[in-house]
Amino acid sequence: MDFVKVDGRWRGVIARNLVTGWLERVAGSAVLLGDADPPTLLRAYKRGAPLTFREGAAGILGMGQAPQEETAPVSTEAVEFQEAEQAVSTRLRKLLAVPGSRPAAEFERELERLLSEEPSREVLAGAQALKERFWKEVRVPGSSESFNQALEQAGRVADLIELGELKVRDGLGSGGGSWQYRGERREPLEIHP
Repeated sequence: MDFVKVDGRWRGVIARNLVTGWLERVAGSAVLLGDADPPTLLRAYKRGAPLTFREGAAGILGMGQAPQEETAPVSTEAVEFQEAEQAVSTRLRKLLAVPGSRPAAEFERELERLLSEEPSREVLAGAQALKERFWKEVRVPGSSESFNQALEQAGRVADLIELGELKVRDGLGSGGGSWQYRGERREPLEIHP
């Protein structure tokens, strides 16, 4: 559900048990992302990992940090774990509280249609409007206290919409090149052999 950085290093994750719905803190000495799905990429990006688009596909640069030296285990009671868990919990409650009537799948189909078009100011405006409508109109039945496929799908679609907006922005400004994002900054991607 989210990543945890302690002292500037990737030190764990917040996971959600899909049977019980409980959030779990998992500490580690490295976070490795191979072929991560888009929502996972977005979570890493929001925690400071540089996001890049190449030929329309998103990726994270430099992930796969391996420890350089032996380090003491990080406690999952660290304030960074508590804050990340609270952020995940708040997001889940926010999704469940939307008083909408449309299933997340409808928004996903609309996003796919938008992203099939060439990037333009109109497509960007459409992606931004879709994000706004999603947070007013999505319907997520059930609770976060047990297996809830609708909640998982809604969370994934919210991430896809946000990543789709970044993708359109990339298409508008890159002129076919590759860019990386750090927070709100967008910089040309430099690759050194």
